[in-house]
Amino acid sequence: MIFNRILVRLLIAALVLPVAICVFMASARLLQAMGDAMWAYILQRVAVVAGVIWAVDLVSLLLAVAIYMIVTMGRSDRPLDE
Repeated sequence: MIFNRILVRLLIAALVLPVAICVFMASARLLQAMGDAMWAYILQRVAVVAGVIWAVDLVSLLLAVAIYMIVTMGRSDRPLDE
């Protein structure tokens, strides 16, 4: 199903993006210590953009799981109490 693939990709992005943000920030700090202020600034901005994308991904993942649960419960013959 297409919806399952979307959920998997959102989950993978939610797990990979924080690692990428840490790598970008560490690289920016390293470049700053080496005296390359321009590339350090660029990598810091890339980390900020990745953080925004991560936040959007987490909200999208939350909404996708909520929609999936509503659709799945709608097809179920059993009540929620069981």
